[in-house]
Amino acid sequence: MTIKVSKQYVPGKFCQFNSKEVQVIARELEKIEKQEGAIRVRRVLELARRADHPLHAFVFGMSDEEAAESFRREVIRNMCRTIEVKWIDDEGSTLYTTPMNVSVRMEQPADEREKETKALVDRAYRSFQRVCEDPVSRQDMIDSACVQLRLWREKYKTLQELAEEFKDIDAALARLERKRKKAS
Repeated sequence: MTIKVSKQYVPGKFCQFNSKEVQVIARELEKIEKQEGAIRVRRVLELARRADHPLHAFVFGMSDEEAAESFRREVIRNMCRTIEVKWIDDEGSTLYTTPMNVSVRMEQPADEREKETKALVDRAYRSFQRVCEDPVSRQDMIDSACVQLRLWREKYKTLQELAEEFKDIDAALARLERKRKKAS
């Protein structure tokens, strides 16, 4: 018996595009890879500049001012995400390295003037050290790490070469969940 397998393009967990848009984008990216051997960002940008290209609206859908502002926000995120702190002992040996900053949830009142109890949740960056010292932020960082582990595992689940690592990840996640329930 032969099982027929088909593929379907769907928006990923943090995808900014809807299902219909994903179909158009995936088809075009596949076409580019087939024609050029790989998807190179600069080449896609070059192709999408043409107003009649199917990716044009996705790439050039905002004004230059909005795009510049978006880019600047991403530069700042990159600054916050990529600088590390090396912790060095008296003899000059590196003990360990940590991120300088980590992304954390920050709750803000929905309306400062009315001081509503309902809160909006936003992401912000705080120093790794400060997050580790605050139990709520520390738990948020651990939760975020668990989400990233699950996403990584899901992304690479078809690679049999990583089967042992997946077992270790599953065991670690289960231990963390037991600790969390115990602490509650």
